[in-house]
Amino acid sequence: MKKFTIFLLLAQLVLSSCTKNLEPVTDPSMDESITSIPTKPSSAIDTSTPMASPTIPPPTATTIPVCEPSAERTCRILYVAAPYYEESEFNLPRMHLEQLGYTTVFAGPSLDVMPGSSGSNVRPDVIFPIVNIDDYDALVFIGAPDLREYYVADPDVNRVIQAALEKGKVVAAICRAVEVLIAADILDGRQATIIEPEKECHQLEEVGAICTGELTQRDGWIITSQGPHSALSFARTIGEALIGP
Repeated sequence: MKKFTIFLLLAQLVLSSCTKNLEPVTDPSMDESITSIPTKPSSAIDTSTPMASPTIPPPTATTIPVCEPSAERTCRILYVAAPYYEESEFNLPRMHLEQLGYTTVFAGPSLDVMPGSSGSNVRPDVIFPIVNIDDYDALVFIGAPDLREYYVADPDVNRVIQAALEKGKVVAAICRAVEVLIAADILDGRQATIIEPEKECHQLEEVGAICTGELTQRDGWIITSQGPHSALSFARTIGEALIGP
């Protein structure tokens, strides 16, 4: 025990003699430009005080899964269309998302059989906007030539869209259906895209949106897409938004 105590005393003497003459060392090879990398002011490190443990923020709305299909849960997507809807904009997302386990519900302005752009006929399951948005996990608008007549600037339609966003639902539109979201006044400050951006971007900018011109653009729960040529990326983006970031 005495030997161990003597050993500890010697070790303390050695350490104190080593640290007494230590001076800060600067590496001349260090590139001073590294210190100029921009950072957020709130994340700057104050070296004069001890560094606190980092705080992990709670999940944001864009990182919480809306609905992931499982044996215990059915996830439902409401597709909204009008007569002569663009079939590829409906069929590609529907097939892709059904393969992922989502249930499709088709909505129209009435329960009458509705013709598609290529000759197919579909009978809507429900009338839009007479729906309970709590029954669905995503609201998807499909392009059609007469879409404006049925859904654009309709106060009831706007209320359903706004309620969907407030409740954390995915709200998506493709082709001319982006005009429905424009009329619902939900795109102010949001990134979005539209059919023929070089000609139509002004529609988005007039309501305060940022027109990116991307094939498909996601901003939080809102997804916009250009048209039939972007239907697959539209489908994939909806699927990604439904299950996570």
